[in-house]
Amino acid sequence: MAGLITLIFNILMIGLIAYWVLNMFFRDSFREEVIKAREFLAGIYEPMLGAIREKIKPLTGGDSNAFDFSPVVLFFGFWFLKRIMTALFY
Repeated sequence: MAGLITLIFNILMIGLIAYWVLNMFFRDSFREEVIKAREFLAGIYEPMLGAIREKIKPLTGGDSNAFDFSPVVLFFGFWFLKRIMTALFY
């Protein structure tokens, strides 16, 4: 059971990293594969990230660039939940 929980949370964390990379480096891509992957991952992660963004606003710099901490918070939230769940079911 602990192995299944670890697998699920690892998939969630890898997917979150993939979503962040797609949004950070391939935001203006017109490739259909990239757009479909980004839309698929957005359907999974944006509800969670949106809830975090309501509580923690992105930091804005002087040149109007913003750093969004919500993926970092969600990643560590997944990591923390994985540790708790595997400890409970191990």
